[in-house]
Amino acid sequence: MVSYFRRAGNQPLILSLLLACIGLTACDALEPQGPPNVLLIVLDDFGVNDLGINGNDKVRTPSLDSFAAQGVHYTRHYADSSCSPARAALLTGNYPAYSGFRPTHLGLSPGTPTIATVLQAAGYHTRHLGKWHVGNPTLQQGPSALGFDRWFGFLFQAALGGPSEDGVKYGRPRYLDPWLRRDNKAPRLHEGHLTDILTEDAIGFIESRNAEDKPWFLNFWYYAPHMPMEPAPRFAARYPKTYEGMYLALVEQVDDAIGRVLQALEDSGQADNTLVIILSDNGGANTFTDSNHPFYGKKAQYLEGGLRTPLLIRWPGQVPAGVASAEMVSLLDILPTIAAVAGASPPAQAVGRDLLAAELPTSPQLFWETIGWDSYNYSVLSLDGRWRYLYDSEFGEVLNDLATEPRGERNVMSDHPQQAARLREDYRLWRRAQREVRVNREVLNERGGARLTGKDVLRSPGMQGFTFAIGVTPEQLGDSGQAILHQGGRWGVYATADATLVGMLGELITLPPLTPGQCSELVITARFGFSPIWPKLNRSLVEVFVDGRKLASVSNDDPVPNKTGYAAPTYIGMSSPGESEFLGSLGQPVILNEKVGLEDSDPILGDSVLDLPPLCR
Repeated sequence: MVSYFRRAGNQPLILSLLLACIGLTACDALEPQGPPNVLLIVLDDFGVNDLGINGNDKVRTPSLDSFAAQGVHYTRHYADSSCSPARAALLTGNYPAYSGFRPTHLGLSPGTPTIATVLQAAGYHTRHLGKWHVGNPTLQQGPSALGFDRWFGFLFQAALGGPSEDGVKYGRPRYLDPWLRRDNKAPRLHEGHLTDILTEDAIGFIESRNAEDKPWFLNFWYYAPHMPMEPAPRFAARYPKTYEGMYLALVEQVDDAIGRVLQALEDSGQADNTLVIILSDNGGANTFTDSNHPFYGKKAQYLEGGLRTPLLIRWPGQVPAGVASAEMVSLLDILPTIAAVAGASPPAQAVGRDLLAAELPTSPQLFWETIGWDSYNYSVLSLDGRWRYLYDSEFGEVLNDLATEPRGERNVMSDHPQQAARLREDYRLWRRAQREVRVNREVLNERGGARLTGKDVLRSPGMQGFTFAIGVTPEQLGDSGQAILHQGGRWGVYATADATLVGMLGELITLPPLTPGQCSELVITARFGFSPIWPKLNRSLVEVFVDGRKLASVSNDDPVPNKTGYAAPTYIGMSSPGESEFLGSLGQPVILNEKVGLEDSDPILGDSVLDLPPLCR
């Protein structure tokens, strides 16, 4: 598909300005000033109906409305239905499931390519401001580990309330007098309103960069208008004292704040050389007002209302002003777009497109999924954007024809069963591609001994789904343990003449010994749930299969979180180089970022959930 943004050769040019280009002086004005600064603003739970230009006469968003008229307003932008997966997709340019977010995870592994690492390598100063919530992160999965030179904000919203008296749990999220941290220092209380505090920090940053030669990237993630309904008093006074009134006040406050940030760009002379992108992570919660009208659904639902959000892009002189585009775009497109304007290449895992390219490829097919303890939901859009298929473990299958009913409310499943079947198959193939964890494998000996590194939080059990499978052929087993696998601080598998032992995060599972001279297919699969907000939800399940038979299943309703050992190498065939070596041969391991079961069938996909390649050859 041809775009009006950029000609071949990657030279920014707008047709309307080209036609007006009569003399050399006018044409020279179109030349970019070098790599632009990048300001990425993300709103939280801001729906399409929270933007005034979309027709809602209750909301007041003059800053955003004016900004939309200065650039491109995408009217069919797809995000995700909740915070963490949306932010993982935005940072990596890939489906959240690729990083284990279905929809939650501990975080992203250090070393994961992100927008920030791409721009750092291109010579940018990178800064994160505001909410993080890329999973339930520790500092090892925070902004500093993922490409940001500096950061200021909070890792997840419960941290805004500060630690409780016991220093373990957190208070409730809040806007007034929040607890924030700068870089990796200890959090402290900041007096004032969260939106104001973050905005002042952004303005100070912009003003400080005016004299710098180095381009900058400011990744500014507001918390507004997410609950709780706590607008600053000066905005609350403008609305009725109702929940809807307080929500509308939060919307107006963050709009006013964005206006101040944009004005700082103007006042510092940086506006013309700054690409500004504004979007929301997911649809509105619809708790107090219909934030997603006219679309059906809300936050946490894989429906149009839960997934469609505003997307606004401005870059003076490089993208046209006053354009409303119905092109189907998504969060996956943001990283490639930013990389292109910076003159950098997106990482290999990015699947989106440069939205400003002269030749705009077709959007990648869009998928969403939740694999919970007691639920299983997923949705997929057809490549042309017409059909949405949704499976929900509570109410079953839904098919929307968005060409005839863009709202996405009517179920036409019975009229188009073949279309639904095609989309189910698309999902099946996509899901299997996303769950394989490809790590660095250093071969240590001819018996299959190896050292695995990289993808730390996916290679290690301990948060959400995890599967490790390998073919094991012992030669001789004695009383002393021979290490099939060992990752210090996380887990290990040992073989003796009397038993096979699996130790994982405090659980010790004893299995019958493996048969010498015979290859056995060993599969250890687990799921761990840990929450810094609701510890009562913590639980775990570990299962072990040998040659297709379940030999052990251990569950724990009170597991102990373990924050150490994620980065430790995983040794195959030894506990460390030269120690407890396995006497026999080991196949190449398969690691998945989800829990699987050899005996269970998927109720929708209709085949084995595991579907592993042969482990013994």
